[in-house]
Amino acid sequence: MGDEANCARFKRCAADLTSKSYKCKAGELFDSRTRTCLLADLATCTGASNGEDSGGAELAEEASGEFFREQLGVFACSEPGASAFEFDCKHFYNCVQAAGSGQLRGELLKCPAGSEFEPARGRCVKAGAGGGCASKPAPNPLLFTPSPLIAQAREAGPEFQA
Repeated sequence: MGDEANCARFKRCAADLTSKSYKCKAGELFDSRTRTCLLADLATCTGASNGEDSGGAELAEEASGEFFREQLGVFACSEPGASAFEFDCKHFYNCVQAAGSGQLRGELLKCPAGSEFEPARGRCVKAGAGGGCASKPAPNPLLFTPSPLIAQAREAGPEFQA
């Protein structure tokens, strides 16, 4: 949760109801929509301060990109379940509550060969069997550099296959 007094700071709550303070790197603010630190120009700041860190009474550990991947996975989830990946029909996000913390974690999964993700059903279906994936334009390869996370995506298990 964001710090109401300083947009560069936020807290993470644990299952035992304790919390720990963190601060974003210089030039970044905590964005309440994505629940991560973003460049200041891109973040939605609802706190009283624009992120100028006055230090504060509470010590705060600096949060890195790795911190957010460990805490939230590769996708900031708003609710449990499967949702479409922005760039292709083969991959999708699955959001589950993490054991212990209860926080939502997003994981990037890929459908098995010959299938694609159908958002309305939240499952992988035979490629071309519906869902409007054919109408989804492929990303321009000159403008889009695939994330290394795509190569690391696990294949979806049977619970995601129709």
